[in-house]
Amino acid sequence: MLQNIGRTRIKGIELGYRLRAKNWTSRIELVFQDPRNLETDEILVRRAKRSLTSGVKYQSGKSIFGVDLLATSERKDFGTTLSAYGIVNLNYQHRLNSSWQIKAHIENLFDKEYQLAANFNTQDRFIMFEVVYNK
Repeated sequence: MLQNIGRTRIKGIELGYRLRAKNWTSRIELVFQDPRNLETDEILVRRAKRSLTSGVKYQSGKSIFGVDLLATSERKDFGTTLSAYGIVNLNYQHRLNSSWQIKAHIENLFDKEYQLAANFNTQDRFIMFEVVYNK
């Protein structure tokens, strides 16, 4: 059962870096934290001590290709420990003209099984195509 916690503390550091070089854009964010329930001195549920988010995009003319990596360390949940995981996402967009563009996304490219919360399923590999009109 979910319930409010009287006092918590999250100590840590977040590091990030972004780089633009010609047609390339990249970013990386790292989080190192110690998320605590101050009443029990236990790690907060569903909070990873370490996480990584990174991405690279390449623009060629009217097209942009991208890849993202999301990774997190194991996390405690109610009565269990959720495994560490990493997933890869791909994306593509192409501007047809000033009003129209097409987009494609593949999330969880390698169809990794992982959980954000115990006993709840997460997204399998997901493919989406979009046609976007901006007036």
